[in-house]
Amino acid sequence: MTKWFIMSEDETTGPLSTEQVKSLHKNDLIKESSLIWSRHLNEWKLLSEWISNVDDDLSINEIKNAKNWYFALNQKKFGPYTREALIEHLVEHKEQLKNILLWTKGMKNWNSLFDFLDIIDELGINARQIPRASIEGQLLIKSNNDKIPFPTSTISENGLGILNAFGLQVGEEVQGEFISPHFSNRIYLNAEVRYIDEHGFAGLMYTQINMEAKQAIVNYIKGKLSGVSSDTNSHSNKKAA
Repeated sequence: MTKWFIMSEDETTGPLSTEQVKSLHKNDLIKESSLIWSRHLNEWKLLSEWISNVDDDLSINEIKNAKNWYFALNQKKFGPYTREALIEHLVEHKEQLKNILLWTKGMKNWNSLFDFLDIIDELGINARQIPRASIEGQLLIKSNNDKIPFPTSTISENGLGILNAFGLQVGEEVQGEFISPHFSNRIYLNAEVRYIDEHGFAGLMYTQINMEAKQAIVNYIKGKLSGVSSDTNSHSNKKAA
């Protein structure tokens, strides 16, 4: 549990729980001009700023520090690790990365390390080894009668990376429409949310996408990596069933 310290008029109070601080603030027992600090913060913050962001900050910090990651190599399982610690251990096995499987809380199955595009980037693996590319666009995910837009970050033959995905759940199956200025038509797809990091980046793996659309994605990536114009108009806009 996070413990907080409050500094007001040169007096420090604490440790206090998050709920205790909120209660003091609600009952006007501490001033918004007071300063607040906890071990995970680099510096004291204004209480007024803390009140506005505390729930989001705690959620992000919880994800960051959660030991939810495992990797498997040579039929042995290692973990649990925080995401940061996982990266450090993977670096130690850089010559065997193609044989490594990863799993994190919420995933249905173990998956190849190379399905995790942001981790691949952090390990410094060349994009030509694992073809993928950055892309501007949006994935419109169906939710009841609405379509919620998520900015896209990366794309590969097997999946998409999207941003601001805190509302999704690992293991969730989503139905969406991908739109991008690099494609003349929408790409309809179904995908599984494989993982979400502390920054809201989510890796999605296609579970259903038509072959024409997939080939158009491959052509886009090839063009992007070769420096040739990668816009494509050659895919079907048929919906995934």
